[in-house]
Amino acid sequence: MGISKAISDSKISVIVPLYNGELYIEQTLEYILSSNYNNLEVIVINDGSKDEGYDIARRLAKKDYRIKIYSKENGGIISARNYGIERATGEYLCFCDQDDFVDKNMYIKMIQKIEADKSDFCMCSTGRMIEGQVVPFENFDNQKYQGDEINQKLLYPLLMGEYNLYNSEKERRYPHIWKCLIKKDFFIRHNLRFKRFIDFEDDLLMLIELLLNAETVSTVSDRLYVWRVNFQSETYNSKYFEDFISRYNSFLNYVTGLLERDLVSDNFTQAYKKVVMCRMYIDLIDNLYNGRKKGKHISIKQYLDNNIYIYGFQDNIKIYPYLKKG
Repeated sequence: MGISKAISDSKISVIVPLYNGELYIEQTLEYILSSNYNNLEVIVINDGSKDEGYDIARRLAKKDYRIKIYSKENGGIISARNYGIERATGEYLCFCDQDDFVDKNMYIKMIQKIEADKSDFCMCSTGRMIEGQVVPFENFDNQKYQGDEINQKLLYPLLMGEYNLYNSEKERRYPHIWKCLIKKDFFIRHNLRFKRFIDFEDDLLMLIELLLNAETVSTVSDRLYVWRVNFQSETYNSKYFEDFISRYNSFLNYVTGLLERDLVSDNFTQAYKKVVMCRMYIDLIDNLYNGRKKGKHISIKQYLDNNIYIYGFQDNIKIYPYLKKG
């Protein structure tokens, strides 16, 4: 695949947080390093690993100068990604989880699309591997979005998710940062960093901020990233939070503040608040049962009375009819 010198001179920093990833980290790094785009630095952040994953990464780094390894005390994926961003020297940033894999054409196709469209970042179609089988996950067309198109075609479907509101797209949009290639100067100019209020929305927050700040966004139809679904991972193992409601409110206040700052319509913002509250009701019950598993003897009725009905329950659930089937 041909590539201009101007593009090939641009370095891509691939940030890979590592925590107890001995099972797949070698395969993941080899996929990245076998890319058709050679000008890479692979920044492995050893986040206090306790297994052989760190030693495996060190062995591979001795064979390929593009791997750079940094170690820090365990702080979770948010702190590891931010730690990697501070040390990245490339003109572009992207992220890869320790047990996923990328297509050899991922970086070259995405950087060419960004350069052709003069966009701030690019997203690719993705797949997921479940029990050894790769199936489509999120699909994009080859497109360039600008101005209000970014809200209509990308941001609104992302925020509304499973609700059939403000979504002109047939495809659902998912909050995963590993499908993105981002210009670092855009990232730095808007002072973007990963944040977390609850336990699952760090990628969502980053994508919201990317979309709200971008002037042009590119998408490519090629399925270039495959998420290996691991049912033992943090994604599928909820934690119990004593301060669950305050965390959820902090998240909602932060996002609605972003929407209001960027003059997103008040009608959309109010509908989004209702969607978030409906999600909270479900997550609240999940959080309660996680607490009970840990031996916390809580009256279910009292818990729900105290934490749901004071939040305008009857008004918020009016959004329920828009929930998509399935």
